[in-house]
Amino acid sequence: MRHFFYFIIAHINVFVFLLLELVCFLLVVEYNDYHRASFFNTSNAISSGLYETKASITDYFSLDEANRKLVAENMRLHNQLMRYKRIMDRDTAKAMLPIESAQYIFRGAHVINSSVSSSRNYITIDAGSNDGLKPDMAVVGHKGVVGLVMSVSDHYSTIIPLLNTNFHMSVKLKRNNYFGSLEWDGMSPRYSMLNEIPEHADVQVGDSVVTSGYSDYFPDGLLVGSVAEVEIDENEGFYMLKVELAEDFGKMYYVSVIENCYSDEQKQLENETRND
Repeated sequence: MRHFFYFIIAHINVFVFLLLELVCFLLVVEYNDYHRASFFNTSNAISSGLYETKASITDYFSLDEANRKLVAENMRLHNQLMRYKRIMDRDTAKAMLPIESAQYIFRGAHVINSSVSSSRNYITIDAGSNDGLKPDMAVVGHKGVVGLVMSVSDHYSTIIPLLNTNFHMSVKLKRNNYFGSLEWDGMSPRYSMLNEIPEHADVQVGDSVVTSGYSDYFPDGLLVGSVAEVEIDENEGFYMLKVELAEDFGKMYYVSVIENCYSDEQKQLENETRND
């Protein structure tokens, strides 16, 4: 405290000068209309800029919460859509089943780690068994299919994405329903290869590629991508189609995990049929 007083005394002239300057400034502003108006206009501009900056910072840090709310709302709408779709697909008698009888349930999750540069890429999300997730559940992003849940812990799950050379899935051309197998060649993270489409099928660049529904993982008709290049293997008699993937794996933030409520029933029935 003593050093503080010594500092004040040593610089008393400077402090007196600044005090007098402040008094003079206030007197000028108080008794001159022009200067008073200029002062208030300037102070209003500065305060407005500060408030705008504060609002921008607040909005930025609120984005994550807003995105989570949007994802939750998208999950609710997805689930409602699947319920109504199931009712519409049934015959008249079965259409009287309650709306809760939907086959698929969507759950949102946040991507916390991912890669696109390996031949066997994986994605980690912040939802696990405590959130109802299980292995082999389908995963979709904002624009298209992402992959399948591979393993789960209490709070996290890993996903094997389309960008993994070990992952194959059944897809079809939306325009004519010809189906084949989608396989990534380990090259570009924006493209995959669609094989086993017969050469007599009508295929055009730009055709949408969607899930075929020939598994207990994915609902029918989810967007996978679009045909970018068309080539025929003359020896095999099948197309080799280059597909531009709908989902950009380099900037995924949120995904939806899809539970097929009837998956176990379908697997049990198919296993019984194979064993007969």
